[in-house]
Amino acid sequence: MPVVPADAEVVDVTRFGAVGDGHANDARAVLGDALFVDFDGYRTVEPRFDPNRPVVLYLPEGTYRLGALDGFDRRPSFPFSRFEIRGDGPGRTTVLLDHVEYPLVRLSVHADHRFGDGVDVAIRDLTVASTLPRPGDRSSAEMNIHLRDLRGFEIDNVEVRHGPRIAFHVNSCASGTFRNCWVHDMNTDGIHLVGCRDILVEDNVVQDTGDDGIAVLGGNWWNPDLSADVVIRRNRVERTGSAGISMVGCEHVLVEDNDVTGTYLGGIVVRPFWDFAGVRDVTIRKNRIQDAGLHETGILWGGGIASGLAVANDLAVDVDVDGVLIEENVVGACRNSFLRVRGARNVTVRGNEFVGPLVPGPSANQGSGEGSASCDPGVYDPVHVVDSTGVVIDDPGWRK
Repeated sequence: MPVVPADAEVVDVTRFGAVGDGHANDARAVLGDALFVDFDGYRTVEPRFDPNRPVVLYLPEGTYRLGALDGFDRRPSFPFSRFEIRGDGPGRTTVLLDHVEYPLVRLSVHADHRFGDGVDVAIRDLTVASTLPRPGDRSSAEMNIHLRDLRGFEIDNVEVRHGPRIAFHVNSCASGTFRNCWVHDMNTDGIHLVGCRDILVEDNVVQDTGDDGIAVLGGNWWNPDLSADVVIRRNRVERTGSAGISMVGCEHVLVEDNDVTGTYLGGIVVRPFWDFAGVRDVTIRKNRIQDAGLHETGILWGGGIASGLAVANDLAVDVDVDGVLIEENVVGACRNSFLRVRGARNVTVRGNEFVGPLVPGPSANQGSGEGSASCDPGVYDPVHVVDSTGVVIDDPGWRK
C-alpha cells in the first residue's frame, strides 16, 4: 500500500501562483506558498493544512522552474510527515531546479518533531532536473533530491537527470523503497545512501553518473550509523564514472540480480575509505557485469584499481571487511581482474562464471574530476587475493 493514502488532501501548486511554463520562477509557490501560511523563508513554519492529516503537493503537467527565493538564504525543505510530492508522470511534470540562479535549491523532505517526525513520505510520477548539469567541481550547487531522518518512504516512477551533484541523497532514513526510477546524466552519484536501514532499491535504471551508480555508506564523522539491511535488486546500471554499485560502511547488504555495464572502475565493489566504518555480511549474488573498468568517457570522478568484482581495502584503512559471499555472478570483459580480494576476512567465492576477456593496465583516460585516476595494479590475475584470511574459492568458473 502507498505510504500516503489515496484520500489525502491535494494541494495544487497552480492555485498558489505556479505557472509551469518552464520560464516563470515558480519557487515561491511550489516551495513556500502552497504549503505555508504567510511564507517567510522557513523562519516560521505554519502549515496551510492540518499537519496530522496526509497531504499531497500536486504539480500538474508542466515545467516548474525553481529559481531564487528573494531575501531567503536557507535551503528550502518540507518538514512534514504523511506527505507526498506528486506529478502527472516523468516527462509530463518536470521540476527544473535552477542551480545557476539559486545554487541552494533542491527537493528536500526531512523529519521535524513538530510535524510527526518524518513518517510516511513519498515522491512519485515526475522528473527532477537541473539547469547546471556539469559544473567544474562537486560543491558548486546542491543535489537534486534530499531525504533526511525519514521513517517510511517511497520513491516511485521518478526521473532525475542533469544534476550538479547527487540525484538522491538519503541520510539517516529507515524503511524506504526506490522503485521504477530513472537516474541519468549526474555529476556524481545516482542513489546515495548514508546511515540508512531497511532500504529496498529495486527495478531502477541508473545511467551516466560521474561517480558511483548506487552507493551504500555509513559510519563517518557526521553520521556514525552504518547503513544496514539494504537490498539492491534487479537494477540496470550503465556507464558510471566510478563503481557501478559500491559499499562502504555497511552491514547486512544483499546485491542481487543486477545488470552493471560500463564502469570507470569496479563493477560491484566493497572498498573502505577513510572516515567511514567497515563492511560486514554482504552477499553479491547472480549479477551480470560487463565492461567493468572499460568506460572511459564522460565525467569520471573515481580513483583506484578497476576490476569486475572487488572486496579490497586498497587504502589500508583501519576498519574490518568481514563476511562477503560472492556467488553465481557472470563477469564478462573487464579491466585487470575478474575478482580482487585485499585486506579482507571470510570471503567465499563460488559458482561464478568469469568470461572475459581481461584488459590489463590502467585506463588511458585518467579522469575528469578531483582525485580521479585509474591505477595500474601491476598484477593481472583473473582472481587476485592478497593480505586476506579465510578466503574460500570454489571453482570460480573462469574460462579464457
